[in-house]
Amino acid sequence: MTGPRHLLVIASQCSTMGDPLADLEPAAHALDAVLRDPDVGGCAPGLPDGRSLVVLRAGQDNGWVYAAVRKAIDHAAARQATLVLALLGHGFIAGDDPTLYFMAPDSAEEVRDSAVNVGELLVEACDRQGVAGVLAVVDTCNAAGATIGLDRLAVGAQRGRSPLALLMASAVGQASRRLRLSRELAALLSAGSPDAGSVLFVADVAGPIRARGQTVVTRTQAGDHGGDARLWLAVNRRTAGSEDAAVVGPLAAARLAAVLRAVDPDAEVPERWDEQHLRALRKAEP
Repeated sequence: MTGPRHLLVIASQCSTMGDPLADLEPAAHALDAVLRDPDVGGCAPGLPDGRSLVVLRAGQDNGWVYAAVRKAIDHAAARQATLVLALLGHGFIAGDDPTLYFMAPDSAEEVRDSAVNVGELLVEACDRQGVAGVLAVVDTCNAAGATIGLDRLAVGAQRGRSPLALLMASAVGQASRRLRLSRELAALLSAGSPDAGSVLFVADVAGPIRARGQTVVTRTQAGDHGGDARLWLAVNRRTAGSEDAAVVGPLAAARLAAVLRAVDPDAEVPERWDEQHLRALRKAEP
């Protein structure tokens, strides 16, 4: 059972960079739409006010980004949800330090306190009790600087129990062009893959996106036993009608879990939905 999934997509056009991102908003909207599609990504809005997509405007600084992501972390923790976070826009590393900083509209390149330390936010999300897992898509220059060491997670409150998957658009020191990762990912999730199972994971999409000419860097940590099952990106539309996909899969399991916990927050939700559990659920109907 994978439980509910919450989505937050943040797109930021930095005014101090000389390379305007003309594809930013279309790419952000496309990624948001496919991940919220109930038949594909199945995500609920990541913010308590019902938003899943935020396009930053002038005056929304790095503090606003920190606050928004932390609200999403709180919201996911309260509902034992997996947090799906996508950051699209400009990013930098400071000197030879490989740490990635995501740029707000008024950030300045290599000025750390004007931007957002992506790794710090991912550590916070993974280490929050109640957050079932973290899946992050980072579409910026130097995106692989978002990678966080397993040692940092292992010594936190969760002791490395939270699963984590990162899909990143570039290596450290490498540029990313025209939000291609987000655009190719949205297209792939919408169409499905003939070479994968009933659900798509980071490893399933990395190869096909690389084949389309986009650099992709991935990193996963399974967390607790079986925790990596919560890190699926989308239902595979190429196998949606197959016999294998006819069982209760991740998307259906997430919906059942959300409905049960809406009725009874303390409801016991099975790890796997088999015929016995489904019959018991039927008998429990009023």
